[in-house]
Amino acid sequence: AMASFAKELTLRSGDRMPVVGLGTWKIAKDSTAAAVYEAIMLGYRHLDCACDYGNEVQVGEGVARAISEGLISREELFVTSKLWNTYHAQEHVPLACDRSLSDLGLDYLDLYLIHFPISLKFMPFEARYPPGWVHDPEAEKPCMEYAPVPMQETWGALEKLVGDGKVRNIGLCNVNSAGLRDVLSYAVIPPAVLQIERHVYLQQAKLVRLCGEWGVAVTGFSPLGSGSYVELGMADPKDSPLAEPAVLAAAERHGVSPAQVLLRWGVQSAAELGAQGSVIPKSSKPARLAENLQALVEPWGLELDKAEMAALAELDKHRRFNDPGEFTQGMNSYCPIFD
Repeated sequence: AMASFAKELTLRSGDRMPVVGLGTWKIAKDSTAAAVYEAIMLGYRHLDCACDYGNEVQVGEGVARAISEGLISREELFVTSKLWNTYHAQEHVPLACDRSLSDLGLDYLDLYLIHFPISLKFMPFEARYPPGWVHDPEAEKPCMEYAPVPMQETWGALEKLVGDGKVRNIGLCNVNSAGLRDVLSYAVIPPAVLQIERHVYLQQAKLVRLCGEWGVAVTGFSPLGSGSYVELGMADPKDSPLAEPAVLAAAERHGVSPAQVLLRWGVQSAAELGAQGSVIPKSSKPARLAENLQALVEPWGLELDKAEMAALAELDKHRRFNDPGEFTQGMNSYCPIFD
């Protein structure tokens, strides 16, 4: 099949980011290289990675194979990675970035994001990588151990990575409006992107509109809702928006899949709030990869109408699946970041 390419948005630096990316969270290590290679073959040009996902080496193998076979050049790819919580101090930020670059086999990142507004005690690479949430898993009562690093220090260190040519754009994940406005108050290089959990059950209209007002693009993770969380015991199979009557009705009317409706909604609803939106669905199944990309290819075959958008807006139930205030309690800790 001919590769089809997602529409792109333009970041404040002028760099272009495809509106559909491949999410690599929870793709098993042993199938990551193949999934990345397959995705590139299908036309994906945006890969969303992170230190914490533990599979950057394998993502790099998939990318290297695609480049060596002449499928793409490095410049045609948009690769994101994320700074983990244990590396927020200014002296650790460049080390963490270098490690992700070396694992991915790249000499620059298109986007580097602060993964959480949570700063944990440093963990040397040789002790444990990726370090995860808990400081000492062998302790009698393993828990998180914090480090008092202000966001301003971490942001300054990310800006330096841009100056050093290691990173082209910088941004944030999992911050609320107050967290975003704090960074905007001192940033010399303002955030290019805010990546947040975003789907029809958690629409976050106020935060998305704020991003639009400040020229920050919004990337929605888990755009199809609960899939990855069911296997983690953080959601029930019946929590899925894929089975919602409003979603099924729109899918039937347009002759597309429910997933395609939800991905299209992610970008279209952001635009209606004045923001540039992108989505990073995860799959390692070739048929699903193709279908997810197809939802937002150029030219767009799928435009949800006013009535459909209104019906989808009704589904907002502020249901957050990825909530540190919940899951950290299983780590003998309590770390809410959303009110």
